[in-house]
Amino acid sequence: MQVRLLLGPAGSGKTYKCLAEIREALKASAEGAPLLLVAPKQMTYQLERQLLDDPALPGYTRLHILSFERLATFIFQWLGKPAPRMLDEEGRLMVLRSLLARNRDKLKLFRASARLTGFAQQLSLALSEIQANQLTPEMLEALATQIQGNDSLSRKLQDLATLLQDYLVWLDAHDLRDADCLLGEAVEAVAQSPKSEIRNPKSEVHSPKSKAEGRGSRVEGRGIGGQGRLRFAGVWVDGFAELSGQELDLLAGLIPHCDKATVTFCLDSRPSPKISWLSNWSVPAKTFEQCEKRFEQRPGAVVSVQVMERDGANTRFEKNPVLSHLERAWCRPAPYPRDEPPALRSGAPRGRGARVEVRARPEDFKAIVGDDGRSTLTPLRDSEGLLTSSPTEARQSRRDRTDEALRIAMCANPGTEAILAAHEILRHVRAGGRYREITVLARSLAAYHEPLQRVFARYDIPFFLDRRESVAHHPLAELTRSSLRAVTLGWQHEDWFAALKTGLAPVSDEEIDRLENEALARGWKGSIWKDPVSVADDPELTTWLGKLHRRLLPPFQRLGVVLGTPQDRRDGPALAAALREFWQALNVQATLEDWSRAHTPDTQSRLPQSVHATVWTQMNGWLENVELAFEGERLQMREWQPILEAGLANLTVGVIPPALDQVLIGAIDRSRNPDIRLALILGVNETVFPAPVDANLLLTEPDRLELEKRSVLSGKTSRYHLGRERHYAYLACTRARQRLVLTCSQQDLNGSTLNPSPFLTHVQELFPSLQVENFIATNDWRECEHVSDLIAPLLKVQGPKSKVQSHDGSEEGRGSRLEEAWAARRISEFPGMASLLQQTSQFQYLPADDCLSPELAPRLYGQVLQSSVSRLEQFAACPFRFFVHSGLRAEERKKFELDSRERGTFQHDALALFHERLREEHTRWRDLTPEEARKRIGQACDILAAQSPDGLLQATDQSRFTTRMMTSALQDFVEILVTWMREQYLFDPVRVELPFGVQSRGRLPRQSEAEAGEGAPADDLPAWTIELGSSACSPCLELSGRIDRVDFYREPSTGDTFCVVVDYKSSPKRLEPVLMANGLQLQLLAYLSVLRRCSNPLEFFGAASLLPAGVFYVNLRGQFGREQNRRKALTGTTDARKKAYQHTGRFDVAVLRLLDARADATQGDQFKYRLTKEGEPYKNSVEALQGPEFEALLDSVEANLKRIGLDIFAGEIKVAPYRKGSTTACDQCDYQSICRIDPWTHTYRSLKAPE
Repeated sequence: MQVRLLLGPAGSGKTYKCLAEIREALKASAEGAPLLLVAPKQMTYQLERQLLDDPALPGYTRLHILSFERLATFIFQWLGKPAPRMLDEEGRLMVLRSLLARNRDKLKLFRASARLTGFAQQLSLALSEIQANQLTPEMLEALATQIQGNDSLSRKLQDLATLLQDYLVWLDAHDLRDADCLLGEAVEAVAQSPKSEIRNPKSEVHSPKSKAEGRGSRVEGRGIGGQGRLRFAGVWVDGFAELSGQELDLLAGLIPHCDKATVTFCLDSRPSPKISWLSNWSVPAKTFEQCEKRFEQRPGAVVSVQVMERDGANTRFEKNPVLSHLERAWCRPAPYPRDEPPALRSGAPRGRGARVEVRARPEDFKAIVGDDGRSTLTPLRDSEGLLTSSPTEARQSRRDRTDEALRIAMCANPGTEAILAAHEILRHVRAGGRYREITVLARSLAAYHEPLQRVFARYDIPFFLDRRESVAHHPLAELTRSSLRAVTLGWQHEDWFAALKTGLAPVSDEEIDRLENEALARGWKGSIWKDPVSVADDPELTTWLGKLHRRLLPPFQRLGVVLGTPQDRRDGPALAAALREFWQALNVQATLEDWSRAHTPDTQSRLPQSVHATVWTQMNGWLENVELAFEGERLQMREWQPILEAGLANLTVGVIPPALDQVLIGAIDRSRNPDIRLALILGVNETVFPAPVDANLLLTEPDRLELEKRSVLSGKTSRYHLGRERHYAYLACTRARQRLVLTCSQQDLNGSTLNPSPFLTHVQELFPSLQVENFIATNDWRECEHVSDLIAPLLKVQGPKSKVQSHDGSEEGRGSRLEEAWAARRISEFPGMASLLQQTSQFQYLPADDCLSPELAPRLYGQVLQSSVSRLEQFAACPFRFFVHSGLRAEERKKFELDSRERGTFQHDALALFHERLREEHTRWRDLTPEEARKRIGQACDILAAQSPDGLLQATDQSRFTTRMMTSALQDFVEILVTWMREQYLFDPVRVELPFGVQSRGRLPRQSEAEAGEGAPADDLPAWTIELGSSACSPCLELSGRIDRVDFYREPSTGDTFCVVVDYKSSPKRLEPVLMANGLQLQLLAYLSVLRRCSNPLEFFGAASLLPAGVFYVNLRGQFGREQNRRKALTGTTDARKKAYQHTGRFDVAVLRLLDARADATQGDQFKYRLTKEGEPYKNSVEALQGPEFEALLDSVEANLKRIGLDIFAGEIKVAPYRKGSTTACDQCDYQSICRIDPWTHTYRSLKAPE
């Protein structure tokens, strides 16, 4: 048995030599003993392509290119033995989750963390490492006993031993194996098989007898296993830097069954026994030592070591001295010789301020149209310097820059790195290269896969992302997860609608939206979904709900019946059968097939076209794992939930490269592509590459150091990790044969600062003349690499503001702008630009002043703007808010919750019902005693609470408590208010919830004139119309609203009727001059103006005229001052309680005698005023106004309303929120997700002080 250990540095031709030997064997004979090439599973596809690139090798059947996992399966097939029933990773996680829940009390250290999300996955990684190093539970127990002085590690090892033992016992009990056991099973199968007679491969090729035997072996290689005997003509192992103990055992077991074997190692020479952990070769050197020792122990094995030279034929860098020096000097740093002409350039970008020479003609370009219809411009000739951008680079063409061998660039962020990579790729392809000759690598794709996909899609670059995509939230996984939770956990809203929104239920998106809106508004949840929902006051809605229920609910109800109650127990097969029946009832498979057919594959898709079919296979495999893992094990649904979630959370799909000519995007430690001309290494930053040690591992660094002292899990410390990272850096930087580009970022995706990696410093030490480029992705058309880069320049030239002028008006600036405009227009004539120009022509230019056109505003709002005063206040606060609400009609969803609006509605309705009942009895408020008033308002609150829509006020304990608190607050308020009416307040409430321009709310019975008594209104008030122009075509405002309370006092001597408007509030509020002057507080005064401008008060109020007396805010909750303790606060004096409900607003001082009839009163308690000895209000009494001042205040309100109306019809829609102190218009705005301004950087509008 000839065993050759083939050593050689990167690019020395190890893979080339292996493939050449395999080709020679295949060409010599298509039949014979099988050939075996073992490689990492990510590399097998590329190796198959490389072999078949040889036109002299049309195909093969003898050769098997396998990973270790597939090799184990191949061995079982070869020997004619049944392969063990396998439990994949999702099933393993579910089993571990179940074992943790069942055996948590037996654990010593992991008891508290065993129930945490993600712990099962961490445990799986730890057990995989233990099994790969061939440690048994008994060995772990022994180690835990031996370790002294480290109680944490001892208990940790005991817990791991317990869990590993339970897991292995469980596998044996269920006759199952997982991936960590598969190689061990294969090793045992190889050991039990009879050894094959080793023959001379050459005689086998030419002997007719051997050909017959070869045919027989080939039949066995197909899995029939006629003789049950292993034999390989040759075995090659390539591409591994590390091998686990199980993999070494399998290779060593195969040695007696093969004629010859070759194992490659990335080493430049035979390593010394004590190689430094800092060495680039430390990781492969350790693997080499283990292999050599293991193979030499095999009887009859002749082990030889062959070292390939760097300067031999067919090496990677034979035509590139720069990259050759990079590889040669990586471990022995030496500067690049200056006497050799290096092909080095930093690739510095061209100056943006340089003058432009435009000598391009349309005929100098050709348009390449892809399969997707997109066009790419490609220059036909470059001899004249087509678009030279600077004098220093005028003599350098793009082909020259493509030939550069090494480039280092500093970018702003990963997105900019992706743009640089796209530019490099396009330059390489235009120079005659192929996409498949390019690889883009990162240490981890977590921060780079999305920017790369987005940028490459924009640049029409075909690519393959070598990354398993998570499908944990694929619609089928989400449907399964949410449906199980819904039917077993009481049909909670989130679970139920999450299942419906997957698109796999027989319901449209519009129906889901309507159903969810109704559910949120009416509080539908829980068991209400089991039966058809009935809405008493909406028969049309009831009919629609009934039809939807009959179509939608049966599959879910059937699933709930099969699963039973939460206390019922179901085993794995029963649960899997229920889910399969559920999927079948919803016709899931057909829907996924339709999605696959309707899906249009393009480079913007994160997942390929076949993803839905792959997920269907994965989910069925997940159910098979449930059946295998939990056969005969009956669990309650509360126990099933975390187990199933553990399996679903880790579902991923692998992707087969869909095309041959495409860029490979991968991780440095995963992707393998040996035949590369251009390599782009992104993210060469500290904390990124080298990657930090995983901090989530169960075994910490001190634990591993302690175990390494005992020769257990040796080589898994942070030192070993750093050595592996250095080896990865060496491999990444020596992957390309023509050009290497290294990039780093200044910031990560979260904006955190990053520093360059020490690997970049190492490269600069090898090439001292190499400068780090500061790459900036500009929109300069002279820097464009793709037709999409011209969108911004063309829009700039074609836009309405594209006047050719400089910012400073200088002649030189105008000349530069003229040249740019002329160049851009010439470019627009090139072939392939038609589709782009058609797209840019669809862009709409929003005027800089953010206004609608004068023609559009009336079409949007109508010639007569029907609005309310509060909405006009919204316009004064921010025009864009009014535009979204009243123009676009955007509304928040109504929710079944007792929010501030519902609380206010309840209090208003209670006071209205209190008033209407008194009116029916022809009783005034002042006729009641405070105790009677308190009792009556309590009765009104009880009635409304019992009759609340959909039982909102009685739905939960919290809402019932809130209702009691609101009732108590209203009782206190009415008690104080009636006391004032009986003692000093001469006005009487005559109307409550008085609508003008709108219909009554409908909750309370409308009063008739007879019921209301003498002087009652005949109908609701008409809308208040404000003309905005003098012509008949001028627009106008039509204002509507609802006045909380109107109080009248009729002068007995003159018959004059004074009116007061009261507005109820749930918190303290006062009129502020600056807010009134800027239109932000108009509602209260506007309500009084509605009464003041009433054209026929006699018809509506039974009064010849209405004289405005005052407007007031009333806090229904009261504003109580601080007390020393709670008892004093609850049992305060009458004066303190009155002060809590003090009214604030404005009033005519002439009617003060009617508002406060107390004799010799100089200071108000119900109203805020102070009088001098002469009976005049103090100058600082802002609420008491003289008659002309009060009239002027009301006139200013009308002027403000008219001004706002004119601004609205002028098309004003600016995002211009105001700021007053710490208060802004955004504080109570529902549309912040639409305008999306940054409150920290936005310049708010300042309010003008009143004149």
